[in-house]
Amino acid sequence: MSDRAYGLTTLLRSIAAGAGMLAATCLAVPAAAQQIAAEAIELPDLEGGRWGVSVVSLDGEEVFSVAADQRFAPASTLKVVTTAAAFRMLGDFDSGRWPGGTSARLETTAESVHPNLVLIGAGDPTLSASSRCTSNCLQDLADAIAASGVTDLNGVDVDDSLFQPPHWPAGWTHEDFRFGYATSISALSVNSGVARARLTPGSRRGLPPEVSWEWVPFFDINTDEAETVSTRQFNVDLIRRPGAEEAYLLGRLPLASPPVHLQFGLDDPSLYAGEVLKAMLEERGITVHGPVFRGTVIHEPEADADDTAPPPDFVLPGPDTTMLLEEVLHESNNFYTEVLLHHISLSVRDRSQDAGLELMGDMLVDAGASRSEFSLSDGSGLSVYNRLTPSAMTDLLVWASRQSWFDTWYGFFSQAGVDGTLKYRFTELGRDDRFRAKTGSLTGTGSLAGYFTARDGKRYAFAVFANDSSLRSSATRRRIDELLEDVIERID
Repeated sequence: MSDRAYGLTTLLRSIAAGAGMLAATCLAVPAAAQQIAAEAIELPDLEGGRWGVSVVSLDGEEVFSVAADQRFAPASTLKVVTTAAAFRMLGDFDSGRWPGGTSARLETTAESVHPNLVLIGAGDPTLSASSRCTSNCLQDLADAIAASGVTDLNGVDVDDSLFQPPHWPAGWTHEDFRFGYATSISALSVNSGVARARLTPGSRRGLPPEVSWEWVPFFDINTDEAETVSTRQFNVDLIRRPGAEEAYLLGRLPLASPPVHLQFGLDDPSLYAGEVLKAMLEERGITVHGPVFRGTVIHEPEADADDTAPPPDFVLPGPDTTMLLEEVLHESNNFYTEVLLHHISLSVRDRSQDAGLELMGDMLVDAGASRSEFSLSDGSGLSVYNRLTPSAMTDLLVWASRQSWFDTWYGFFSQAGVDGTLKYRFTELGRDDRFRAKTGSLTGTGSLAGYFTARDGKRYAFAVFANDSSLRSSATRRRIDELLEDVIERID
């Protein structure tokens, strides 16, 4: 073999060996996420609406996007951001700054020989006055007060000063308050800040329906414009402006209708909580001579403990944090979420909601978003002023997946086909626990954000926003599901 032939042979062998080493190296690197061209998927028609979509792998590779850098109303998917901020700022469940328990103390007054009972709110949204209550019940507080030997009280003073007013976020509308979709935010509340009532048909056709309250009425309901009918027509509405002392029930209730259980958003949940406790105390033989009122004590969070304040005489346990988070991420409870937002503010010793919103924004920036990608007005997504880009949401979801608290937080997301607002959606993926997310819905808006796992085990974060749709909410949800299922099928 000539020197030239030998050299050529050696060169070919070196190239082959190098190629083998390169192939081995490539096999050791995880496969890149498959990118899907926007034009490869036909977007379902929103009939006047617009789509915003971002799908990325958890190592940050973009898979599919549509207008991902444009701002959309996120609706209740904003609760993903709020709860992530809570995990970041409040610490662990046992020693962190999560909500505490409601308490009360007896306070002497110069105006009466009888003490006032001061009911002190700790920002616990789970306090219940339901007859079916089994834990964290206002009844337990009433029992303890009665067992202490108290027989007379001057009045009930509600202290809700842990949170600073105003009591509802900007961008909430009075329509949201009619049937409990929204309620004023307070550090002291019972039954999620709503008043409960039961609507039953009149005794015969033509009579107005009858309204009975679970505890005490907080406003009058005029039923003159409502009617009991012999047909199957059911069409009931409530008209009430915030602050009004009278509401108007309109529509028709069938004579054969079973009782209809209603919830009404309240202008002042703390005063209502005081009225309910007063009724409970009177049931137990305690005479309350005066009214329920709000004193002037201001809870100052600047100090970790106020040594000058007398300790409470009666204390309920704090809320079950698991129950609180399930109510936010499974059931999409707006009141619970806004209370949680105030606790995020309190973590930096601020009584307003504004500090919590700033902390949420700081977190989005730390996760990779720019300030121009979002505007936040509340924590629940109910405000019509909220805006967020799909890419800012997926940036957050990817960032959260790398935090020490991720597994716990992720476990509170609704599981497709199993629980929460996803119980009847993506059922095939839900069987293998491959899909967890948070839903959102407002008039003209549908949204979904969370995580799914492809068949090869690779995990993805996604955000789908459908805004300005003229479709019914159920139809918008179906189109969101169609679009996302198409994306997942192409990845699989």
